[in-house]
Formats: sequence, C-alpha cells, structure tokens
Amino acid sequence: MSNRKDPWKSIGRPGYEGIHRMPFDLESRAATHEQHRQRAVAKVLVDLYCMVVKDFVSPNLPIGISGAASQSLSGSVSSETEAAHCIPRQLIIGTRRLQDLLQARIPERALAVSALFGEADILPQNFNKADSRAEKCGLDEALRFAAESLVFDARSAGSLETEKLSMSVRTAFSVYRTRATAAFRTALLELDEKVKKIENSRVQHTLRTKEKDKWLQQQAIMRFYMQFVHGDDGLILALDPAIVSGIIISYEQG
Repeated sequence: MSNRKDPWKSIGRPGYEGIHRMPFDLESRAATHEQHRQRAVAKVLVDLYCMVVKDFVSPNLPIGISGAASQSLSGSVSSETEAAHCIPRQLIIGTRRLQDLLQARIPERALAVSALFGEADILPQNFNKADSRAEKCGLDEALRFAAESLVFDARSAGSLETEKLSMSVRTAFSVYRTRATAAFRTALLELDEKVKKIENSRVQHTLRTKEKDKWLQQQAIMRFYMQFVHGDDGLILALDPAIVSGIIISYEQG
C-alpha cells in the first residue's frame, strides 16, 4: 500500500473492509474485477459530469492522470494476493485531484469520489500485474480520453437531469471501452511474445517454468478482460436512476 491513504481512515472512520470475497476460478475473478472496474469508472464520470455542469471545473484546464493516491484494501504476502485497483488511475484536473475540487463544496461527494479511486479487489498477484501491464498499454489513457469526452459534452449542452447525464456518461464510457479493448489487446500481444521467448529458449529449468506459468496466467486474465469489457453490468449499476438522482440532489444543494 506504500504511502497511499485509506480514504475512510483519513476522516477518522474504521478502515473499509468492503465486500471483497472473490470467486475462486480465474474466469469468474476476471469477470467480477472487470465489472467492478467498469462500475467505478462510470461512477466517477457521473460525478465529473455534475462537477462540470456546476462549474466546479474551470474551463480549459487540462485533464491528466497520476498514480493512485488512495487504497481501501491490502493483499498479503502469505496468501500471495495484492489489492488490484478498480479504476486504472487517479484523474487530475489542472494540478488537483477530482476529490480535492469537491472538498470545500460538497465534502460528502469528495469522500465518495476518493473512495472510488481507492476501491480495490483482493486478488492473486497476477491480476495486479496484468492490470499494470494494461495501464502501460493505454488503459490509463482510456480513462483520460473518456473524461475529456464527457467534459466537452457536459460543457456544451449539459444540465443536471438524469436522462442527459446518463446519455453523456454512456457516450464517454464508449470512448473508454474502445480504448480499454485496444489496451488489453496490446498487452496480450506483449504477453504472447514473452511466452514465445521462453518456449524458444534453449534454457529450460525450474525458474523458466515458473516464469512461463506466470505469463500464461496473465495471458488468460487479459483474454478474459477483453471478453468482459463488452459487458454492461457495471455501467448499469453506476447509472441506476435512483442513485444518479440522489447524486444530482447533492450537487443541486451544494
């Protein structure tokens, strides 16, 4: 967890334990983690839309990404698990994090957004390694491009109405999905090369076999990501009308 802050502990509450029991088989774990990722990304886009409409985001400020600053869970060495973040990176507007822009205006939404960026699933180490490779191959940029698309749309014709918000988030999410798919594909090609390199090596010993097994499992995880990124369960959860309406009320009163 290094120097990442737990958003719950930072306000004096007990650490977030969360419902992080994951399935045991690789495919179901990948499906669940990918659904969590999509839900978290879409929920952040919901808040970003509201922030833009309410002029909490200054025009022409660049949208950037940085490493995660918060983390709600931790893996363990003994179980060979790691906390795999659901959102690829932390969104930055100008030089400030999204939650920092909200803190003085709507602190409860600042906490909610911080918790989203810190949300993680406890998974075997190869999931986190697969995520990191996907991020380096463009998954992080997928989030940034989606945010840019949403900001433009919200600023052009945005209003705090559930239907308009949902349409804008769906449009931005399609940008994310397209680029996420490309990132997973590129990462998979890299892993294919790593496996081939080991298979073609004249040196075959225990360490090589373990390394190959690691790449093979990450290959399988990446293929599942490519399959499940096209599902809509996470997006549907994020755009539940009752939840979105409640978030809009928070912004209208803020």
